[in-house]
This record gives sequence, structure tokens and C-alpha cells, in this order.
Amino acid sequence: MEDTDIDEEVFDAAVCPECTKMTEHEVLRRNAKGNGEDLLVGCVICSNVHNLQLRPPKSVFIKTTLSDRMDSELSLIEADEDEEIVKEDYFQHQEQTYRITRIEDSTSRECISLNAGEISAMWAVRVDRTIVPITMTEGEISVPRREITVTSEGQQLEALGRLSDSSQKVSPTSRLTLTVY
Repeated sequence: MEDTDIDEEVFDAAVCPECTKMTEHEVLRRNAKGNGEDLLVGCVICSNVHNLQLRPPKSVFIKTTLSDRMDSELSLIEADEDEEIVKEDYFQHQEQTYRITRIEDSTSRECISLNAGEISAMWAVRVDRTIVPITMTEGEISVPRREITVTSEGQQLEALGRLSDSSQKVSPTSRLTLTVY
């Protein structure tokens, strides 16, 4: 059994302009400024005292084409300006899960990753629901274009269907089992 009451020591770290590396700092003074704060800090290695301005990142809206099978719509996706967005990442939008398929910079060049503030356009496809077209065949009778909707990962579906020919004779029940990975 794990002990979850472990005391962790927390350090205030920042890049020291004198040491030019990330070092522990002591906070000497705090002043609230808007949504952030200004700090007067001292480096514990070289004793250099300097100011730090801490501000929450600005939000940006990324123009995104969201595709759900044959339907696509243009949406604005909110992200922090400095958040790194990577092709093939997943995100939630209106209780649906999407996978990023393309990211473009301001010159319309495709990129593997960019900070949200540098993205001019993005494309994503819905991945939490898949519609599987199937053709059920029994003997010489086929019924094409039946569809099964799969809505969650790890779900096992059993589809029961009856096939009939043009004279409406009902054949035995067919069973299809799908497991979604």
C-alpha cells in the first residue's frame, strides 16, 4: 500500500539572470497585479536580487474545422496562448472527443506542433463515435449498408439482424460481434 501523506518540499525556482540557469529563489516580496503578481526574488546560489512578473497566459481562439464522418463545421477552440498543440493530440469539445489531424501556421504551412497563439488554422476528426458500415451475407443473400454506431472505447457490441430476400422470406438470425479497441 502506498503512503499518500508524504511531505514534499516545495522550492521556488526561476532562471537567474546572473547564474543563467534555473536555480532556487527566495521570495522577498509579493505584490498583486491584475490577475497575476510581481515578485522580488533572491537567488540562493549567487544572492542576485531581481524582479519576476507572473501573469496567467492569455486565451486565444483557434479556427478549427471539426469533422464528424461526412459532416464538418467551423468552430473556435479556446486554448492558452502558450499551450503547445501537437498533431495527433486529442481534445474535448462539447462533450465529444477529437483528434488533431492538421495544424497550419500563418503562412498556411503544415506543422507538427505549434504554440496555440501561432496557429492560423487547425483540423480535427471526431474519434469517440465510429459508424461502421457492414454488409451482412447469408448464403446468396446480402444486405449492404447497414450501420453500427460505436460510441465508447472498449465496448463490445452484438448486432442481431434478420435477412430476407425480395419475397420477404425470413432467414435465420445472424449474429455479429465487434470489439472496439
